[in-house]
Amino acid sequence: NGAFLPADIAIAGFDTPTELLGRDAQNGIGLLFSRVNGPVAVTIGGYGESGNGLTGERTQGLDFYNRRLGQNMVDFLGDERSLNIGIYGEANYIANPELKYQDLYWLDFDNPDYQTQNFSATFWPQPDQGITHLDFNVLGGRAIKGESLTGEGDSGSPLITGAFGREVSLGVLSQGSTIFYDFTDIPNDNYINSNFFSNYGTMAGYNPLFLFWDQILINNPYKYVTAKAGDGEWNDTTRWTQELDPLYYTLDANNKLQNALPKTDAQGPTDA
Repeated sequence: NGAFLPADIAIAGFDTPTELLGRDAQNGIGLLFSRVNGPVAVTIGGYGESGNGLTGERTQGLDFYNRRLGQNMVDFLGDERSLNIGIYGEANYIANPELKYQDLYWLDFDNPDYQTQNFSATFWPQPDQGITHLDFNVLGGRAIKGESLTGEGDSGSPLITGAFGREVSLGVLSQGSTIFYDFTDIPNDNYINSNFFSNYGTMAGYNPLFLFWDQILINNPYKYVTAKAGDGEWNDTTRWTQELDPLYYTLDANNKLQNALPKTDAQGPTDA
């Protein structure tokens, strides 16, 4: 209904047994069905392009399809409209009443040399060459060790955190976002430029799992079921009961992981 990449989560089933599924995989990556309530360190990864956030250099050809991992921080949970108003100011944001917006988890790519290479200190003299030192630092904070951002082809990869004592996935990568700025410094000349995706100062947005936990629960083809006591037919659905998947997690009142489902309904594509 006019929104950009809402509910961008897919579920897959395997026709061949794998050690990645089943009760033997209880130490695998879980799914977090609770909202994260503050900045949290995450691991990101994917099989798309890689490169250099400072020079804009990108991989080519067979350099693709190699998995890479990096680190970052989830700094913001909110919708794209709120993000744009925060960047450009409400007076410069043209709202479209026909569009619907949904909350995403957002990361930005912080330049470790931000103090000397920020937007105001080093202007971009040759934008066509893709060289950028422009860290807009949209979401605040500073670069952490191993900081990186996603690249083209990484969509669908998970957002992983170990901040709660074990690795759980928070969401699914859906988009990258870049910042537009006035290139000529002449007001109202309609001449703007932007940073290139995956360079310093750009962002990545992930669809949160907690918004769609009910759909994941219903549609996940991997079910944990047990037979009820007594004799019965295999195809009699009343003889079976579904058990809780050991990789489904929520956060309790003390921000501790528990193998449980949320007690409130999933909100779906909302900007609440």
